[in-house]
Amino acid sequence: MIFNAKYSVLFFISIYSLSINSVATDFASGNWGDTKQDIISIETRENYTPPGNQNFLVYKDKISIFKHSNIVYLFENNQLTDGYFDFQDEHILFQDYVEDYFIVQKQLSKKYALPVSNEQIWHPDAQIIEKPQWGNAIANDDLILKSIWHSDNSIITLQLSFQSNKMHHLLSYQSTRPDIEVMTPDAF
Repeated sequence: MIFNAKYSVLFFISIYSLSINSVATDFASGNWGDTKQDIISIETRENYTPPGNQNFLVYKDKISIFKHSNIVYLFENNQLTDGYFDFQDEHILFQDYVEDYFIVQKQLSKKYALPVSNEQIWHPDAQIIEKPQWGNAIANDDLILKSIWHSDNSIITLQLSFQSNKMHHLLSYQSTRPDIEVMTPDAF
């Protein structure tokens, strides 16, 4: 009786693990190579894509610690090749964006292990300052924070920078599948 119960529990755990793995996706709700129509039929969030666009889809949702995020799917030849989360929460203090960056970096490191690249990219003329002032350095366009991870099918890039008079905190996913033609977002 104990013997059978032990194997029943192991069987249940094995089936549960398989079901978790079967729902894994490459980016948000999709997998690399999905068509635009596949994503529209799978995605449960409200579609905010501007009319007439053929190369991307935009959805909005709460992601991780962020109340406002854009989820952008990018397509090349009607295949999902890239995607990114554009974190839209606004802060009064620039340093709060840096804190958000490191919270997301820690979450990604738990999922994908330590980043393969972890950069502080300083402008050549910038005075390098201590971490408690990095928010101001980014807002002055003196610093970009960038971390990169690799998964089985993707390159994952987390970046915090200042562009067009605004903080940009993006998390991008790019296919590494050889059968998928990749389009790199301009922001990276």
